[in-house]
Amino acid sequence: MYTLNMAERKKIEGYLLEKRNEILWSMSLQDYSLSQLAWVFGISKTAIYNIVKERPENWISPWTKDVDYKNVPVNKRVLEQELTISTYTAWKNLKARCDNENHPAYKNNGGRGISYIKRWSCFENFLDDMGIKPDSKLSIDRINNDGNYNKSNCRWSGAFEQAGNRRTASRL
Repeated sequence: MYTLNMAERKKIEGYLLEKRNEILWSMSLQDYSLSQLAWVFGISKTAIYNIVKERPENWISPWTKDVDYKNVPVNKRVLEQELTISTYTAWKNLKARCDNENHPAYKNNGGRGISYIKRWSCFENFLDDMGIKPDSKLSIDRINNDGNYNKSNCRWSGAFEQAGNRRTASRL
C-alpha cells in the first residue's frame, strides 16, 4: 500500500477542491437550487452560495456543453431563489411582531411601541435597504432594542450576537 507524503496529499486535496468548485459552478448554471446542491455535496447553502458567487464571468463548463452561458446571469437565479424567500419570511415576521397583537413576540415589540418605518411596508423597499439575507441562519436584529426597525438600526445577525443584544431582566 502506497502512503502519500504531505506535499502529494495537499496537491490532491487542492485538485479535488478545484474540481468540486467547477462542478458546482456548472450545476449552478442549470436548474439546481442551493438546497439541492447543499444536499448533494453535504455542505451548507451559504458555503454553496460563496463558491458559486466566485465563478468567473467568462468561465465555461467542460461538463455541460448545452448551456447558453451568455444568457445566464451570473449566480442570480441560484442566489435569489432561497435566500430571498428567507429574507421575505424575516420581513413578514418583523411586521407581525409589530402589528399583530396575537403574535407571541408582540408584547416585546408592538406592545412596547416598537414599529417599522413606513417605507418597509413594501417588501421591495425592505430588500433595497437590508439586502438579501446573507445566510438563512441569520435574522433581523435591532441594534438599539428600544428603537424602531429601520435601515440604520437593523442588521443581519446570528443567535449568539442577538443573545448579547437583549434587554436586561430588570428592564423587562
